[in-house]
Amino acid sequence: MKPRCSGARFVALIVAFLLLALCQSAHAQRLESAEAFVYGITATTPGELFGTFSPPQVEEIYVLAGRVSVLSPRRTRVFFWPITQEYRADWSRLNEPLDGVLEIMRHNRVIETVIAEPYTAHYKAAGTTLGRLYVGGDAVEVEARFLESRAAYQQALKDYGTARTEWLARVRATQQDETTQPPQASEPLPPPALTVYSVGLHQGFPLKLEAGTYQIHMRQPDGNVASGSQRILRVFEPRRSVLGYEVIPEERWTYPVQANALTDAIVAGAGSVIYLRPRVAHEVPALAYERLRDAQYTGEVDAEWRWVAGEGDDAWANTTLEIVRDGLVVERLAKASFHVRQASEQRLGYEIVPFNPRTPELTPRVDFSGFRLQLPSGRAGFAVRLRPLVGAPYTGSTRQVRVMPASVLPVLAPTALLAVVFGLTLLVVG
Repeated sequence: MKPRCSGARFVALIVAFLLLALCQSAHAQRLESAEAFVYGITATTPGELFGTFSPPQVEEIYVLAGRVSVLSPRRTRVFFWPITQEYRADWSRLNEPLDGVLEIMRHNRVIETVIAEPYTAHYKAAGTTLGRLYVGGDAVEVEARFLESRAAYQQALKDYGTARTEWLARVRATQQDETTQPPQASEPLPPPALTVYSVGLHQGFPLKLEAGTYQIHMRQPDGNVASGSQRILRVFEPRRSVLGYEVIPEERWTYPVQANALTDAIVAGAGSVIYLRPRVAHEVPALAYERLRDAQYTGEVDAEWRWVAGEGDDAWANTTLEIVRDGLVVERLAKASFHVRQASEQRLGYEIVPFNPRTPELTPRVDFSGFRLQLPSGRAGFAVRLRPLVGAPYTGSTRQVRVMPASVLPVLAPTALLAVVFGLTLLVVG
């Protein structure tokens, strides 16, 4: 008698069968693509840059009022991807730029005709949405500089590889022959990494419109409207803007939190270190913002409005952070730049150190700028506010800082986790 399959083996076979069926189904769906007119979208907010695209199945495009965004008309093959329930473009098979002009209409009347211009988007290496959009002559100039810097970096990387190979050869020779003198020079250092990357130079229609609803289409050089180019353009705006803070905990620097609303308090553990980065925050319609980030967004939002961080370091270069207790300024902090590096010796994780341009081997780059705030060991709270070098504090820049005992934090974490698990259990049971 043949032995029966174990439970684990049976489950593995079922999973393999499902994966195979899913791959075959996805492959079949991928083959069912159709050639279509699409708009590549580079949408901007005050603090971020998002790239998405508008297939013909999605009739609406969302952009932020007063900000430059770019629509790039292209012909590609579009297919439905069942795993994520969205349409995708098969750029590898077809990615054809299209010529023409973009006509913007209201009430079926053309109010503006937009001519295509060169554009490029440069993103910071720290995050895919931290970037800047360049249009026209600026785009051509910036892209040329980027290509030069990239070529220089590639050459420096090649030179570093050659120098290190030669240095290692000298070290090995010293180890094999005691009469050979060790190399006088220290180990070569790699060149500083590129801090930005580019999407390349393309052609598109730059838009900068007031809030409202518009209709758009592309008119071809022969005078006809391109089939499939009709879209509804929804331009939305913030309902208010305030000066807020991005709060970076030293021990969890990759998980910053935002203190945007005037009623938001900054909460941190006693004796800990946090970094405050002033930013203009904008309260925008939550659903419109999600559809700006992803033109095909069909999910729900947890609130009607959402705070979005805006202008950061450059806008608040010449400022000081005042520490206020009982209405009196007890300390003023200067803004500084910092580098995040891997912790040395036996420590794990990373550490934040002041940036020093004179020690490129220790601090090769600036990762962020802000105000370093060492919280007291007691529970006494205080307030912070931002002041320019000359003049009164910025209106709306005051936030309360609440200091929690360090012993409370480990207690709160399991409690919060238990609450989440309990909520999920109720959701599943319900």
